[in-house]
Amino acid sequence: MVQLVVKEQGGTDLHYLDVSDVSIKGNYSAKEIQDLASQKSDFTQAFTLPFTQVNNDFFSHFYDVVSVDGSFNSSIKCEADIYVDSNIVFSGYLQLLNVNNSTKYYEALVFGVISNIATSLDEKQLNELDLSEFSHALTAANVEDSWSGNTTYTTSAGQTGEEILYPIADYGYNYNNASLNGAIDEGISATKLKPAINVKVLFEKILASIGYTINSTFFASDFFAKQYMTLANVAESVANNFQDAFKVGLSANNTFSSSSVSPTVTEIDFNLDSSLNFFDLGGNYDASASTPFYEVPITGYYQFRINLRYSFLNTNNTTAKLQLRKLNSATYGFNIDGNFNGENTNFFNDVSTSGVTMDIVTDEIFLNANDQVYLAVSIASPSGNTLTIYNFVPPFRSNFSLFAAPIQSEGSIVDLSANNNVLPTEKQVDFISAICSRYNLIIEMDKDVANQLNIEPAQDYFDAGTSKDWSNKIDLNKDVKLKPTNEFRKERILMSDLEDEDRLNYYWQDTFDEVYNSYTAEFNGDFGKDDLEIKSIFSSWNTKRPQGHDMLIAMPYKSDNGEVTFVKIKPRLFAYSGLKDCQPYRFWSYTTGSYSTKTSYPFCNHYLIGGDTVVSTDSDIRFKTKYAYDLQFYVDSQPVNDTYAKCWRKYLNNIYSEDARILIANFYLTPEDIAEFKYNDKIFIQNSYYRINKITSYALGKNQSTKVELIKSIEGVFNDSMLVFDCDLELSSTNTNGTTSWVDSAGALANPTQSCCEANNFTFIDDVCYWNTTVLPQEPVPSPIIYSHHRNVNTRGGEVIVGQTASSVVVNESTQIYLEGTVRRLGEVAKENKVLSYDVDNERTEWITRTEFPSSVPIRGQNIGTIYDTEMYLTAADFTKTNSNSGAGGVMAEYGQYVTSPSSSVNLISSFQLPLGYKVNSVVVYGGNTASTFSVRVSEVDDATSTEVGASTAINSTVSLTGQYAAKGKFWSIIVVTGHTGRYITGAKLILERAVAP
Repeated sequence: MVQLVVKEQGGTDLHYLDVSDVSIKGNYSAKEIQDLASQKSDFTQAFTLPFTQVNNDFFSHFYDVVSVDGSFNSSIKCEADIYVDSNIVFSGYLQLLNVNNSTKYYEALVFGVISNIATSLDEKQLNELDLSEFSHALTAANVEDSWSGNTTYTTSAGQTGEEILYPIADYGYNYNNASLNGAIDEGISATKLKPAINVKVLFEKILASIGYTINSTFFASDFFAKQYMTLANVAESVANNFQDAFKVGLSANNTFSSSSVSPTVTEIDFNLDSSLNFFDLGGNYDASASTPFYEVPITGYYQFRINLRYSFLNTNNTTAKLQLRKLNSATYGFNIDGNFNGENTNFFNDVSTSGVTMDIVTDEIFLNANDQVYLAVSIASPSGNTLTIYNFVPPFRSNFSLFAAPIQSEGSIVDLSANNNVLPTEKQVDFISAICSRYNLIIEMDKDVANQLNIEPAQDYFDAGTSKDWSNKIDLNKDVKLKPTNEFRKERILMSDLEDEDRLNYYWQDTFDEVYNSYTAEFNGDFGKDDLEIKSIFSSWNTKRPQGHDMLIAMPYKSDNGEVTFVKIKPRLFAYSGLKDCQPYRFWSYTTGSYSTKTSYPFCNHYLIGGDTVVSTDSDIRFKTKYAYDLQFYVDSQPVNDTYAKCWRKYLNNIYSEDARILIANFYLTPEDIAEFKYNDKIFIQNSYYRINKITSYALGKNQSTKVELIKSIEGVFNDSMLVFDCDLELSSTNTNGTTSWVDSAGALANPTQSCCEANNFTFIDDVCYWNTTVLPQEPVPSPIIYSHHRNVNTRGGEVIVGQTASSVVVNESTQIYLEGTVRRLGEVAKENKVLSYDVDNERTEWITRTEFPSSVPIRGQNIGTIYDTEMYLTAADFTKTNSNSGAGGVMAEYGQYVTSPSSSVNLISSFQLPLGYKVNSVVVYGGNTASTFSVRVSEVDDATSTEVGASTAINSTVSLTGQYAAKGKFWSIIVVTGHTGRYITGAKLILERAVAP
């Protein structure tokens, strides 16, 4: 007896539809040999259901276009199970195809889980998925916590903290060692990084959104569970929704007077924000306060526009400055420059009585959230003067406005709710398909746990099957065919990520004519046709070391004629191996304006490693392991385990083996057989085991044989080899000297063949297989020299000759060149006292006589000042740095001849370095008053401590120094305590000696 049980649309009620004597035929298949790159779905052929009261009620009399009540929606599926004698022989979703009023039948079909996934996800994009449980604050602390798997989210919903990770990447900042240890705008901060989401989590959340859970051993493995996908790929930064703007004016003229050399500071009363075209968009400007102010909403860099009309009472000697000040800081005062006669100078430098209009945009000013800032005038005039800022001189109105605010900020929320701008816009179904295709996954609906999907790589799934004997079920009255798999054999495998436009990917594509993460190989045999193509929605993640630093980071930016620019990229996958040691770098927080020095970084790479370097027992999530950027710095030996080895090798060896067979026969299958079978069942038939490829047109409830196609299970196949590429050896290890080791099926060491070597993306030279031709192998193996397919590489008598006579040798820009040992000759034979120089006119290098510089010629070194043999001089301008908290510097005399301190409590400071090969023996500072004193201290650029090496000494006197030798990173500071604003400094002299530290 056949029963069709369906669930009411949008409800839970079950309906038993009338099937009468209708013939329903089911087709069952998973991953067919005919199409290895995709998974098929079970489905029934179309069948008819009669117009009965039960069926008409369920379908809401869909046949009657006049009286139809519309409660049944033909565009919405219904859950459906088909029973035969109480056995569920088909489980899926019912779809109404059409209604035939002439025959009075409904036509429908039932489709399985794979079709349902595609139908349910339809056109939905990844960014439409509601992942609000992973929304989080973009803070330095949260970014750093993500490196340890402890991301904090805005809501707590059972997350692990590992779902979101922030890799360090250069999105166009052109990092190098100096910038990584430089100022806040140069170095790494949370605001310059973008998040990535765990691939396993994203996959599970997509399927959970349509009602499925997942059970998978593969998903729980480190190989997959530690993979992440990049986010915000088309934005320069993680954008937020912050917007702000204001433009404020004056209700009356403002006057500012002085009759003193000491400046008077007074706020400008910008108290209009809601009339006369003035406004406050974000509500952050308080025009009613006694001192009107703008409260900074988020930390970051701001720019303001100031448009003022002003005049002075007279032209007396007056110094007036426009300043941005803070209500919550008594010492903060940012001088806003203007432009006078083409030069940047004080805003009010034009002391005019006839009226001046100034309209400027400030430089970027770093402000912290909650700072309350306002404009003020600082004025000093010993003879007396008054500055007037006019509120209105028709048609002009003085105003103060916000010109630019941060587009995103530390502390803002990275919103991952539905329709966000962080996740990619690729379709959800394409993501699921790309992951399943990449890792050769089979999705099976669990028959015991409702809505649970069992997902594993194909061969792992098949190996876990149980045995069933169908020997007595075969219908010998119909044809039994056994044929090789040649009919379905592909010519080659093509696995590849997508091309992309960032610098590293573009260079690889242009240089090697292939995508960075790609693998192509031809299957052995003569009957292959078409490609086994594994398609992707991702581009390749690759890493390189910033100049002068040993971190390996992604560099997804574009370089146009040397200009580094942001570029939109496709989503990328990488594996996370935890924190790894590196040289120091600064990790900045915009919230505090400070940094912490880090000596480890998140290792985000296509390599998944357990130690500090890559070894053969690690993994590579690329399709096939091969060369990588800066490989020589961190790859001791290439991993044996990659995507092909883990997910494809054994599977293809089985179906493309010379012993592989396809059995096509008819079998008498009972409802129990159909209800209980799985695609990984090991079907025993006439002394051999098979697995089901597909079951065609099983007549539900009919006692007749059914056509079944099975693939023979190959026992004893050497599955760790590359049999499909004419290689019967297993790669056992890659070695630190660049060679590889191989074993045969018995586990004995074996010599590699060229086909084995090249099938693994390696290089075969003189019967040796090299995974790395940049590492010189140990003797007695000859050193591999790779040059070009178009030019010669010859060895003779222990020498290596590269190129033909008169040919050119071009080394690519990313190649690292190491010359170890004694260099005997470069070009023509050199003579003593010659140096190698490049001749621009002749476009070649040549040896020229070395020039000695006379001691009387001034030479600039890596220091402040000018060297005259053993003397070095510092000028007054070298002493303008101070220890003022407000940032005030030394005050230069009108013609630069001396410098004075801005305050009696502020010290003048000059720092200098020495050229290597010198030491400093004494220092004398010149000035106008011997009551002032100076001392000398020494420091290192990578250390915040300072040591006194020259005790406090009166100005115009000499302090002697001992053992102060030049060294890389060492510098000295002269600290002058003037004690009075009227005391000046004119410069200093250092006595040097040519000497090297013992």
